[in-house]
Amino acid sequence: MQWLTNKGEDVLKYMKTVVTTSDALGLKGAVDQMVGKRAEKNLGNKDSLLAILDEIFIKSDSYLRTNERVYTASAVFAGSWVESLYLTCKITETATDAATKEKGYKHLWDQRFYLKNLTDLLNDYKDKKECVTLNDELKKIHAEIDVIKDPKEMKEANFKTISGKIYALRASLIK
Repeated sequence: MQWLTNKGEDVLKYMKTVVTTSDALGLKGAVDQMVGKRAEKNLGNKDSLLAILDEIFIKSDSYLRTNERVYTASAVFAGSWVESLYLTCKITETATDAATKEKGYKHLWDQRFYLKNLTDLLNDYKDKKECVTLNDELKKIHAEIDVIKDPKEMKEANFKTISGKIYALRASLIK
């Protein structure tokens, strides 16, 4: 993910989304306690902001799990996965050099393992309509990635189809 650190404006947007979502989930106090003034002091340091985001995600996940909010933790994880892949696809899509595009394609291809685990996890929440809808879309994305047997087989056409599904899913989630 080193190549993502060159996109400071995306990191800042993501940080804002994390803080806003945390507030909506009732985690504002926990996020404030974890981050404090660190984010403000590190606005110019993208690597530090990414480290803070990692810390927020890990501590939020732990908080949700220890407070028997596993469904919420699963939903947060799924949303984080979608947002992460959205950013990856947008950066890859606008890249002009072949090496960056290749890294983006490989990163997307690598997600098939994590996406399979995520869809298996979300299968436990068949009683939640919104989760079933989300999981159905994730399974479609997984099926498209999974048919590609080697990252070198990921072509621009594959990437566009898969990233289009990720963009559409993200748009449906932020309504």
